Amino acid sequence: MLDELRSLALNLRWGWEPRIRAVFQVLSPELWEETRHNPITLLARLGPEAVEAAAGREDVVQALKVAQAAEHEHR
Repeated sequence: MLDELRSLALNLRWGWEPRIRAVFQVLSPELWEETRHNPITLLARLGPEAVEAAAGREDVVQALKVAQAAEHEHR
């Protein structure tokens, strides 16, 4: 999951695609606000262990699926 999230974070499309931004917000709403909506910083601060733990949450899995679908729509 971390690789998929990094790929989404490194693509600037997240800046105007709310379905992609949503996956980062779902990961950690508080940290999303603290990082001023910066997905790269959010992932760095969460770390791989926390991201992998979040991979077991249904809300994160669903948000990632929606974000990936949005990414594919724009290709």
